[in-house]
Amino acid sequence: AFLGGLFSLDGIHPTNTGYAIIANKFIKALNRQFGAGIHRVNARQIMETDPLVLPGIGHPASALDDANPVTAEPETND
Repeated sequence: AFLGGLFSLDGIHPTNTGYAIIANKFIKALNRQFGAGIHRVNARQIMETDPLVLPGIGHPASALDDANPVTAEPETND
């Protein structure tokens, strides 16, 4: 969402939360491909301190509600 979503106010660059989610995708790929063992970023923790997550306007929580708080990926039952 504009003004508090995964993208900054310019609508192009990610917020800190958006970067955390992108980082987790890279980390997942590195761990899978190379067995790197890199710990994932806690995207929910980043979101809680992200200055561009504006309360009451819409925020990445809408994208993270059904997500694992550490990986920001959808919860699964597997």
